[in-house]
Amino acid sequence: MQAGTHVQTSSGPDFAVPWTAIAAACFVAGLLAAMLALNWHGFRGSGGDDWQYLDAARCLRGNVLCPPETHWAARHAIVGPLAAVTALFGESHLTVGLPSLLATFVVLATVFLSMRHIIGLHAALITCLMLVLTPVFVDRAVRPNADMVELGWTVLSAGLLMLSRGTHRPLLVASGLCAGMAFGARATAFAPVALIVAGWAIAAGPHRSWRSFAAWGLAAALPLAAEATFHGVFHGSPLLRWTLELNHTAIPSTALAAEYRGAFPVFNPALIAAWPVRFGPDVHWSVNGLVNLFFSPSVALTLVVAVGSQILVRLAHVPVPRWTPLLFVGALSHFAVLVYGLGIDPTPRMFLPGIALLCVAAGINIAALSARLPILTAGAILVPLFLLFLARTASVQYAAPDMMALDRAATQMIASARQPLAGGANTLRMLALNPAAQTLAHTANSRSILVFAPKGCAAQAQSMASPDTAAAVLSDTPLAKSDPPLVAWMRERRILLTPQAPAALCIIARSPRGG
Repeated sequence: MQAGTHVQTSSGPDFAVPWTAIAAACFVAGLLAAMLALNWHGFRGSGGDDWQYLDAARCLRGNVLCPPETHWAARHAIVGPLAAVTALFGESHLTVGLPSLLATFVVLATVFLSMRHIIGLHAALITCLMLVLTPVFVDRAVRPNADMVELGWTVLSAGLLMLSRGTHRPLLVASGLCAGMAFGARATAFAPVALIVAGWAIAAGPHRSWRSFAAWGLAAALPLAAEATFHGVFHGSPLLRWTLELNHTAIPSTALAAEYRGAFPVFNPALIAAWPVRFGPDVHWSVNGLVNLFFSPSVALTLVVAVGSQILVRLAHVPVPRWTPLLFVGALSHFAVLVYGLGIDPTPRMFLPGIALLCVAAGINIAALSARLPILTAGAILVPLFLLFLARTASVQYAAPDMMALDRAATQMIASARQPLAGGANTLRMLALNPAAQTLAHTANSRSILVFAPKGCAAQAQSMASPDTAAAVLSDTPLAKSDPPLVAWMRERRILLTPQAPAALCIIARSPRGG
């Protein structure tokens, strides 16, 4: 079998330092750091999930028995570490992203080490490069979110299970505990955890040990039992967390029409059809979710390359492990459970476990294909592919809102304001980590309001005016980026970038008409 597709065996002295593997791991880590440094936009606030988790962490810091009122607040695997980190180091754009960043490194380290052991270094490197060059993966790496934390626990569970070979009891228990913790991040962990169990059962075949399955299952149930006991004792409802999760559609959302709020999410075609098609054509509710993913700039290239690599492997009859196609089945099953079974909004971030499976499959396939080609030919294919991924991810990362610029603008405008200011609700949530903004009043009746204007200050003032109230712009700070010449050239020609929105931070003065 070709190099890059066979199971690796150890050779040489035990103390030999794997310098090549260390160099590969450092390259992946450095690439991720470069993408994050390009635009560190972890916390965005407004009405998003990250503000909900920060708000819940603040409540938990003030009262460890703080009763959760939303499904965000009930996710202890996110809220707990976020509360602990911010209690120790304070709130900042860096600290609120640390739990997610730790989960990101857990994912990359586990995938890299597992694939290097099972398949080879070449496939491990390609897989991790595809992960860190998938825009949605980078986007979730430093944002307070359930997506990366859920992925971290499930990948670690799978890695420990493979290391245990299904028989080593301590590692089995550790794997089960990690699977249980994944549920603490989000109920959608049901899908990847089910895939772990299915993969284990297929790999074990007729020789599977039911005692091992039972030990793993009991370990996975421990975090869930502890959570239910806690809520039962202190909040009067052992199933509080699950009640909140199932009622998540009742929360007002701009993505879901009012008539569908509160709809039961499980196997509900009407709810599935109600989610908006953000990218690509509106074809039919049964396929719009897939269309949305294949047209989304944050994941489309990864999907196309993964599927394309499998087609090429089949056409060229390149030998790969027999279970490689099952990774595609697993990714599609994960999508089906979430979209059709649980009625989840089909945004790319919800499918990180499936995306990770596709990256693993692509890593195996591309390594096998390149092993069949002369070095120069393989390089002539892989280098442009790498550069394409790099350009796509860098452009998406660069185009994201510059939250640091917003933070600096708010500090300067608040300090220089000549009149008492209030803040718009969403604006104050976007500036939740800005000490100066937290001193502003929350009332909507103030005469001068600091507000984020996605379409510019003039348009914002017009939207805030009424027949009885005049609104005028007192001061504004444009938030459009000063593009370098190459980026400006690309943006002008719509190469990977679109024209910038005229976003600005404004102080709007309101006064009675005729007063």
